[in-house]
Amino acid sequence: MFARPFQIDDSGPNRHPGRDRILAGWDVFGEAVDTDVRDAVAVVHADPEGFGRRLAAHCTSRTVLHGDMKPENLGMRGGRLIAIDWGELTGLGPREVDVAWFALMSTRARLDATPDEVFSVYEEVTVSALDPTILDLACIGSLAQMGFRLAGAARFGSRPEERHAAAARLAWWTGRVRAALARGRTP
Repeated sequence: MFARPFQIDDSGPNRHPGRDRILAGWDVFGEAVDTDVRDAVAVVHADPEGFGRRLAAHCTSRTVLHGDMKPENLGMRGGRLIAIDWGELTGLGPREVDVAWFALMSTRARLDATPDEVFSVYEEVTVSALDPTILDLACIGSLAQMGFRLAGAARFGSRPEERHAAAARLAWWTGRVRAALARGRTP
């Protein structure tokens, strides 16, 4: 939904209300990241179904995915963690997809943690290692969804500390995707 080609091709009648911000963010993203990362994101945007098939090919176990896992969609009830706001993004797939999305949507801006710390705590709590190949691909996919937001906040944020924090998050995700590409994880 946030991919540049989708936004450009959307002829309405009800375009996304943040379309101009999304497109401006992708413009900044293209300027802010190196070619290899920009190209990997472009591959996902050009063929999201193909990317999904490549991700699924590595998956040996599927689970129910929330699709928009972030602190605002979590709560406590009776001492147990619950997820709310289940909807059209819910599906089946590897757990690494929700974990990577949570890390992208939650770290530094909402939680005082790095994505690596989120991954580590998840493994510690579940006593189960995340699949490194699937996590690499999920990180590429997460950046392909929200790279515009990180780049836009780094350039257009209203306060210097907001711009600095967004630039640092974009640098972390760019580095994570570059490392995944170096390991041969192609989108």
